[in-house]
Amino acid sequence: MKYLMLLILNIFDGAATCIGMGLGHLSEANPILAGLSPIGILGVKLIPINILILVLYKTKDRKLSRYGAILAIIVYVFIFQLHVAWIVGI
Repeated sequence: MKYLMLLILNIFDGAATCIGMGLGHLSEANPILAGLSPIGILGVKLIPINILILVLYKTKDRKLSRYGAILAIIVYVFIFQLHVAWIVGI
């Protein structure tokens, strides 16, 4: 279940960032991605992160993978809250 939650949070983060940047309401907080277009950021956020989520899922029996997934969920919930605050504040 936590891997599905990670996938959904990642897709939401990518879509919300892409839409927010396209509308001029947001800027990318990650300095490595900041120079890319909204669609470029969406691709960079979705493709490699979803591959990492798949790796976490495939190795879910390992303690490090379980803790890594939980840590990623905590980070994504924080990012989700930032996006929701932006959406509500429009």
